[in-house]
Amino acid sequence: MSQGRAYVSKAVRGLAAHRAAWSEVGRRILLWALFLTLSGYFLWSAVSGTHGLLSFSEMKKTRERLEKENLELLAKNHAMEKDIYLLRHSRAYLEKTAREEYGYVYPGEKIFWFDEPGDGTTSGRLVADHGPE
Repeated sequence: MSQGRAYVSKAVRGLAAHRAAWSEVGRRILLWALFLTLSGYFLWSAVSGTHGLLSFSEMKKTRERLEKENLELLAKNHAMEKDIYLLRHSRAYLEKTAREEYGYVYPGEKIFWFDEPGDGTTSGRLVADHGPE
């Protein structure tokens, strides 16, 4: 009977060792699965998350577009400031602007508008007459 117990005891110890070995393998597999899952998540987050590379690239394009728009607006603002200065301080510029943009004429002036037909001839027609006839 003692040999039977020894055999059972040896078998139980072998089974326990076998279980312990499989438990260690299971833990390692579980740890590797957890590591790969977390690594995948962090990689995905770094590429396409709200603060990822794709978002950063889009924000960079938006920034460049806004900087370009800002430079265009600064140039337009500078041109308008120059226009305002000239309108306030140059009578010749004021007169030129009034004539070209608003159609002002001096009393007694006649304005002719020349049409250019396709055959190369020109004909004049009186547009405005501001004066005595």
